[in-house]
Amino acid sequence: MALNHPLLIMGDFNQVEFERDKLSTNKRAISGAYDFNIWRVSNELVDIPFKGPRFTWCNNRKGDKRVYERIDRALGSKEWFSLFPNTGIKHYPIQISDHAPIELDLNLVKNVSKKPYKMDAWVFAHEECTDIMREA
Repeated sequence: MALNHPLLIMGDFNQVEFERDKLSTNKRAISGAYDFNIWRVSNELVDIPFKGPRFTWCNNRKGDKRVYERIDRALGSKEWFSLFPNTGIKHYPIQISDHAPIELDLNLVKNVSKKPYKMDAWVFAHEECTDIMREA
């Protein structure tokens, strides 16, 4: 479904997308991640970049049972980024709640990096993703 208008969705998605977004001693596969990513890509939504601590939630358990995840995020359409190209999210430390506060910043200064752009391998398994990359 292609969107023809600016769209921003922000909040607690209660879903981890990638292994790097979870810190836990449990190394099971991330349930629901595949379906969430298919939904996000099919709706042409992009994860808005963030600054600050990676993880936005903690289960507040002790020792080996403690889990940190990045489940609070913002997703934007390409039309959103055409209007607000410097959009970013600020992550603050987890202090009072089990969630970290996050803040939308329409002018978040991006760090200039000399690293090449990297893609996750799952993207290449979907023809529609490679078609989008070719068009871009």
